[in-house]
Parts: sequence; structure tokens; C-alpha cells
Amino acid sequence: MSKLFSTADAAAELGVSLRAVQRASLNHDIGTKVGKSTVLTADDVETLRGLVRGVPGNPTFSDSDAQRERQVKGVAARRKNAKKTKRKSID
Repeated sequence: MSKLFSTADAAAELGVSLRAVQRASLNHDIGTKVGKSTVLTADDVETLRGLVRGVPGNPTFSDSDAQRERQVKGVAARRKNAKKTKRKSID
């Protein structure tokens, strides 16, 4: 018999939150409901591995470090210009 996982066990195995596993299993109809709990097989956990991310926050739409660096520089430049404009209007 194959090993069975609770959603908490699967979350620990995948390095994600319990809620992420619950949400993915519900949205993709993965696992078997037993009462109020969901039971997952080892194959289900591997399927979830491709569906859940192990990092918090919004997904990055580009993995380019250079693009992220340009965005950070752009934000810093806009803040600097905003401060200059604010000082000019006060003077």
C-alpha cells in the first residue's frame, strides 16, 4: 500500500503553507476527502509539487535579475525626482 499524507504532512514535505496545499488540492481535484480532511497519496504530493510555490508573495513575471535591478533603480530615481520637485515648490 502506498504511503498516505495529510495536507499538513504534504505541506511540510513541499515546504509550503498548509493553506497552499489545501487550495491547490481543492482547485485541481487532487486527493480524497475523508470527513473534513483531505488524504493525499505520494503521487498526489508529487503532482502538487508542480502546482505550489515554496516562496511567499506574488509570482515574479520575469526571472531576469537585470530587469528587477532596473525596476529598483527606476523607483529610486522617481523618489529622488519627487523630492527635488517638492523642494523647488517650497523655495
